Amino acid sequence: MAQSEDLKAFEIRIRAAERAHETRDKWLAETNDTMIAYGVEALKSAALISGGSAAGLLAFMGALVAHDRSDVAAWFPWPLSRFVVALLCACLGSGSAYFAQLCFTQSLGKHEKTWTPPYIADGTAYRRWRHGGLLFQGLTIALVLASYIALIIGYLATYRAISIVGFR
Repeated sequence: MAQSEDLKAFEIRIRAAERAHETRDKWLAETNDTMIAYGVEALKSAALISGGSAAGLLAFMGALVAHDRSDVAAWFPWPLSRFVVALLCACLGSGSAYFAQLCFTQSLGKHEKTWTPPYIADGTAYRRWRHGGLLFQGLTIALVLASYIALIIGYLATYRAISIVGFR
């Protein structure tokens, strides 16, 4: 009788462990997918805005030069360079986001699943991959913020250049 009770308790513990494993895997995958979606949108908008700003200002400068207003066009290379820096930061951010995703994906299968409570242990391999993912994630966030800051500086510099030279 005691042996059958031990067997039932063991089976209950195994089912609880399996549920814990599945819950953890599902949670990690969903969190990872959500995080990636938000990061991709931030990177896309930074790249799109900075690329459009650079192209627009470059076309504007070309029109000024074509109309023999190179003296006015000379005020715009610095703001243009800020837009290019913003685009470069957004592109580098895409690369670092890829490496963050790679590290997080590798970490998903690295936690140790056990059959005794708490059923999941974060092993050394899991912590290493997760740490790498967090480092690349931090780099991605910094690059996206740098891109937005460079855009703001570019817009302010463009506004300043237009207000200084004026158009008569």
